[in-house]
Amino acid sequence: EAYKKAVRSFHNAYDRARTDALREEILLRLLDTHVETGEWNSILGCWEGLITVNPHNAKALYGRMQYFYVLSDTGDPIYWQDVRERASEFLEIAEDEGLLAQEKSQWQIPGMEAEIPGPKKLGPYLHFLRGRAAFEMARLGAVTDKQEWLEKAFTDVNEARVLEPESIDSYLFLGRVAVAKGDISAS
Repeated sequence: EAYKKAVRSFHNAYDRARTDALREEILLRLLDTHVETGEWNSILGCWEGLITVNPHNAKALYGRMQYFYVLSDTGDPIYWQDVRERASEFLEIAEDEGLLAQEKSQWQIPGMEAEIPGPKKLGPYLHFLRGRAAFEMARLGAVTDKQEWLEKAFTDVNEARVLEPESIDSYLFLGRVAVAKGDISAS
């Protein structure tokens, strides 16, 4: 009951806020409340609101991207296009903000603590995610030119490998891309 009351209060405060900085602060507190209650649709709504108020809010961009990645990786393949778009968008912001060398573990989201595969640094991880999404879209037939999308996958996952050569997941997906390319060539 206390959380419901807090959510109502934050919504009222947000409606009355006169500056984007105050709106952002209120949304961050509302986000914390929804994280405590595990209301993932509301958490996504907070991230979307934060991005609307501040399109460069790196934490919100990362959270939204991870949300779609977890959905896709756990069996809902319709979101791979969202993963690719969100990873591309965040890659630009992270580069502009000088975040690419940070450890991915610094960006952990409460409720998503499980080890997510891929490189350990943020920059290589974003390339890996974007490449994995392209691979999955090609594998699932969600694109018209599979060969082109497999090439995009190869480019991004290889970039992740170059930036973080010790990432086993990059080699694994490079192998999967090579097998998929071979399957296309053989057919």
